[in-house]
Amino acid sequence: MWILKPDIKKAEEYADYYFRTFPRLFNKEGKRNYCGSYTHTETYKYLTKEQFRQFLVAKPHELLFLHEELFKRIINPFDQKEWELYIQEKEIKTHNLDKKQVERRKIFDKVQNEIQAVNLFFNYDAYVSKNKILSYYLSEKMGTNTCTYCNRTYTLTVYEQSSAGEFEGLIRPEFDHWLPQSLYPDLTLSYFNLIPSCKLCNSSLKHKKKMDLDNYIHPYIDDGAGFNFRYIPLSDGHYAVNIVIESTDATMRSKIKNTLRLFHTQEVYNAHVPFELQDIMDLANANSQDYIEPLIHNTIRDLGVTARDAYRMIFGIEFEKDLFLNRPFSKFKMDILKQLKEEKVIKK
Repeated sequence: MWILKPDIKKAEEYADYYFRTFPRLFNKEGKRNYCGSYTHTETYKYLTKEQFRQFLVAKPHELLFLHEELFKRIINPFDQKEWELYIQEKEIKTHNLDKKQVERRKIFDKVQNEIQAVNLFFNYDAYVSKNKILSYYLSEKMGTNTCTYCNRTYTLTVYEQSSAGEFEGLIRPEFDHWLPQSLYPDLTLSYFNLIPSCKLCNSSLKHKKKMDLDNYIHPYIDDGAGFNFRYIPLSDGHYAVNIVIESTDATMRSKIKNTLRLFHTQEVYNAHVPFELQDIMDLANANSQDYIEPLIHNTIRDLGVTARDAYRMIFGIEFEKDLFLNRPFSKFKMDILKQLKEEKVIKK
């Protein structure tokens, strides 16, 4: 949950497939075709085929460097904070702007041709969102079975392909732009900026909220979710879910807390108490001894399966943290099972 392995080979294969899907976007000299008047822009001059490829495959920290390098060619000096303020203020009518805002708008309005060129090169809607062949290839390449952010919902890639080669995409995960499209229009096609997620997390909870590397957990950078789910018995005999942050580092604790708050993780998981948690607690309360290890051991012995298979068959989860995203609620259920064993709620 939250964490993805940064596989540069997959990113390179995505870039290769992108150029095979759109073979005429760049000419033999490596310059972009179909640019019209934008051939006079600094964006066009800078974004050769090889440079464009770097935007497709670069890791998160490298993406920020590429973004700044491109925008400094468009407007120098370039200040990301000023750019973000300009974007936020675009909906304000001119006569309602103060002097500073008017000046900022003039500065960035002067380079609108450059910004439009950037949007042409990195047109997410045209090249990914509305292109089912590429988007389904990408989601299948990423290979995550559940939402990166919540680990509650399957986000499988399902499509049909006839013997005649006709392709029909059925379902796939949404791609969350970790660095938002509005503020980073040049990173909309970047492999490591596209996080496979469910519709609820991407469109309802995160939506257009901005995340940054200093204040939020990044799936391809940070190591481990850094928190545990815990159950709390209530006075009425029911249960609630609490989340305990493990990290002792102040910066990490803040990043974890911000990410949990953004996705309302505790509130969302508490809504699942009558279902996912109650089943585990009913089974625990029905046994007077530590049934978990004997049950797993007996299943391995009697059926000749692995520990991974035993947890999958009994609890419907993956028990190794690197595989949590393969099945819904894996982290949640493993955390609860560990708590039951640690607190010896089930007496030996």
